[in-house]
Amino acid sequence: MSGLHQLFGTSIRPLTPYSGALASNNTDDTSHSGPSDGPFIYFSHTSDFETFTAPVRWNSNESATVIDQEIQHIGGRPYVRYLSDTDVVKRVVLDRSDDGLFGTWKRVVVPVDKLRE
Repeated sequence: MSGLHQLFGTSIRPLTPYSGALASNNTDDTSHSGPSDGPFIYFSHTSDFETFTAPVRWNSNESATVIDQEIQHIGGRPYVRYLSDTDVVKRVVLDRSDDGLFGTWKRVVVPVDKLRE
């Protein structure tokens, strides 16, 4: 069983050469006029850009709503990500994972939004 299978406890195909991410609200209402939760970030894999794995929630253990994630590999296993926290601090935040892309993310900083003299 791959690390992704263990991490998400769901049936997804092994990693393919490309990944994509999207932010979306969730709703059971097919007309999209009822209540929803989110937005949350999802990812999917593809090898041909025609077929994709089913989207999986990126951080299924977090309840905060987030959009606009940007990830940077900083060497070895560590990654940093910038994302827009639309729930708690309501601005861009910086997180770091020292145990890989699908590891545990820890909040590093909430950038200031005011000039200081």
